[in-house]
Amino acid sequence: MKNIRKAICVFMALILTTGCFGIISFADGQDDEIRFAVCTDIHALEKGAVPAVNYPENELYFHARNSGNLYTEAIGIFVTFLTKMKEEKPDFIILPGDLANDGNQEEHEYFASILNLFEEESGIPVYVAPGNHDYYRSTREEFKSYYHNFGYDEAVNVDTQTASYCVDLPGNFRLIAIDSCLEGKDGDGFDDRLFGWIEARANEAKESGRTVISFMHHPLLDPIPYAELLMKDFIVRDSKKVAEKFTQYGIQYVFTGHEHGNNISAYTGKNGRTVYDILTTALSSYPLEYRMVNLSKDAMDIKNETILECNFDYITEGFTPKQLELMRTDYTEYSKGYFKYSIERKIAKYLTPEFIAGALNQKSGPLYDTIQTVMTLVGEAVEMPLYNKDYDGTTVESIAAKSGVKLPESDYYNLMDLISSGVASIYYGNENMGIETSPEGKLLITALNTQLKYVLAEAGNRQTTQVINSVISAFGLEEIDELNVSLLNRLPLPGADNFYEIAYTIFEPLINKFLVDDDISDRDAVLPGPGETVDPPKKINTFFDKVLSFIKYVFKVAFTSLTVWFR
Repeated sequence: MKNIRKAICVFMALILTTGCFGIISFADGQDDEIRFAVCTDIHALEKGAVPAVNYPENELYFHARNSGNLYTEAIGIFVTFLTKMKEEKPDFIILPGDLANDGNQEEHEYFASILNLFEEESGIPVYVAPGNHDYYRSTREEFKSYYHNFGYDEAVNVDTQTASYCVDLPGNFRLIAIDSCLEGKDGDGFDDRLFGWIEARANEAKESGRTVISFMHHPLLDPIPYAELLMKDFIVRDSKKVAEKFTQYGIQYVFTGHEHGNNISAYTGKNGRTVYDILTTALSSYPLEYRMVNLSKDAMDIKNETILECNFDYITEGFTPKQLELMRTDYTEYSKGYFKYSIERKIAKYLTPEFIAGALNQKSGPLYDTIQTVMTLVGEAVEMPLYNKDYDGTTVESIAAKSGVKLPESDYYNLMDLISSGVASIYYGNENMGIETSPEGKLLITALNTQLKYVLAEAGNRQTTQVINSVISAFGLEEIDELNVSLLNRLPLPGADNFYEIAYTIFEPLINKFLVDDDISDRDAVLPGPGETVDPPKKINTFFDKVLSFIKYVFKVAFTSLTVWFR
């Protein structure tokens, strides 16, 4: 809710948003609008790269990688994008980083040659900024050299210590390309000197009445909850402080990449100005999209566009007839299947006993044995079929039925299928899978609750069996099979209804935070035009606030568990 400011504050805000301070106000007589395309995270390989065989058991997606990126097809997808640009005819194109995947000379020179040919044929200017992958095997100066035709040669100012630059565009617009990277690192490289350079370029725009459009690789704001806590290299450090600086500089629009998903976030600073972080999904990953942006004095209109095919002239040998058939028939379905399989393999890796034991530095002993038991069961739980149909073994549906719980119907095969679909939904920018608002959300909370109870019960059975067998074997007797009992029914643990209450307390806020976004649309959106201000918020959430929120969540789970346990 907007605050009622004191008269003097309103008066000062009015001064700051007009006259010579109007950094993002349209100048008299300039063009009314500008139209451009945003395409990021192409991750191109060198010419002639063939698909790697990472999962030979999967005929369609044996070349899947953890990131979900279609690396080997990346150039073919990008060339399709460029073909569409010749039809769309935007005023310019911006590429916010990760042009190359390994960042070596061969990849950069190959990618730059494709850009050169496009500019020669279309006359549409392309502007680049580096991503972390671009520096894996190249320096800043080498990057500037590879892409000197795409922003650096026409720049009115190039930062001497980074690959940042700015270009004055027709119609009184200024484009600021920010090098947010550290050479050879995944995290951001912002420091006071770079902030000073950005502020100076923004002040120049203010003095000349130019509207600022900026782009960089790292997201400015959290694309998902707790990103600063859980994914520190995937967002700028102290993001709210950086966003506050941008509002002070008068930078209203920042186009970013790196996170490989569609997201639009907003931050309103102490001066009432808002900065928008428009994060665009990786072109080489599902959903294979780019953004078309129309900026006028009244609004910024953002539309997502999808690549529906790949240019097969750039597809190398190594693909099977079955793969090529699906690629040509339904490239969107092919890319989504590849993405989901990649995510599922990544999740499976993190759920292995070896990974968890290694992360906890456990190589033997009681804790190591418990980890082995529990994580083996967790792996079984996520791969277990959801429904009894066409399956005679144990299913999530049959386990839930024993507790009097009915599993919602769906076409999903198992929890892994459901979870990877949820991740795909987040990357797509369709974050409406809440527990109370979608069938997927209801199914996810019920299945997670059921399988948590299953893992605890079976872990108790197996651990008890191990203890009994260790005693039996000490006397030279034959070991017994696993106990066919449910410890949840034998020990004073919460019953079915109470157990689901505990599990719901654990999972509900996590699911709703990650799968629901009811703020700005993350896909097609209309943002306020340049210069619009609002009353600043009473309180600005900081990194400390997020930590405190997480601690409150942990205490809430503990309190609910104890209350139910001793009810």
